[in-house]
Amino acid sequence: MKRRVISGIFVAAAICLIIFSGKEIFDVACSLLCAMAVYEMFEAFRKKGFKPIRIAGYIACLCIFLGSVEYWDRRLWKWLHDIILFIDIRLLLYVSLLVMFGFLIFKTGKYTVADLSVTILGAFYVCFLFWYLIMTRNLRSGEYAVWFIFLGAVATDTFAYLIGRAFGRTKLIPQISPNKTVEGAIGGALACVAVFILFGTLVFDKYAYPNPMWQYAAMGAACGVVTQIGDLAASCIKRYCGIKDFGKIIPGHGGILDRMDSAILVSPLVFMIMTVMDKV
Repeated sequence: MKRRVISGIFVAAAICLIIFSGKEIFDVACSLLCAMAVYEMFEAFRKKGFKPIRIAGYIACLCIFLGSVEYWDRRLWKWLHDIILFIDIRLLLYVSLLVMFGFLIFKTGKYTVADLSVTILGAFYVCFLFWYLIMTRNLRSGEYAVWFIFLGAVATDTFAYLIGRAFGRTKLIPQISPNKTVEGAIGGALACVAVFILFGTLVFDKYAYPNPMWQYAAMGAACGVVTQIGDLAASCIKRYCGIKDFGKIIPGHGGILDRMDSAILVSPLVFMIMTVMDKV
């Protein structure tokens, strides 16, 4: 537990530093984390006997990096920005899919349709969600908006665990996650609502732009549910692959996907809600 807490503090400090270091640093960091998460996903399926087409997955990771450059605003990177303007990111994603089919067709016997399927899941599931993490940071006042993702995930996971341990009686979905309870899930969702209201009214209203309290509460309720779906979905994959954690890079926490599964799944929701709130 001590090792888990210490590494958690270091991770939180690193996230804070990266978020406020500018779009460029954040986008590069997310792209690297995305590549590591794709690797972890592919390794999980490899242990189950599949053979993911790795190069296609990493091309998808490259796509989200190239797409993020469009939102960079430092003149130092203008030369790279100008180069990327000539590249259609959708074309790169299309090329990634062609690569997958190419391996399936021309490496007959080495890769199967099942291998292609887990490649698409590993590449586009992870990359698609990380892309919205980047897009949220690139919103107006994105350095504050992106905190809804991380705070929501941490608050939900932490209080679901604490409340479930103290008051949990009814198992949620024991065949997927034996220790999760209905009471813990409700407590985690309510904690997310409370954290969103506090952060929204005390920080976001002051340093970004004001919004009605009920909007923070509604976003917190939605994110409190989706965050737990993200955790359960990752548990389904790990249980299917017969592994406890996706990796060991974070002492006491596991791999990148083990810590980011909730945050990345909720990132598209936060992005869409924040986009609407900014226009209202």
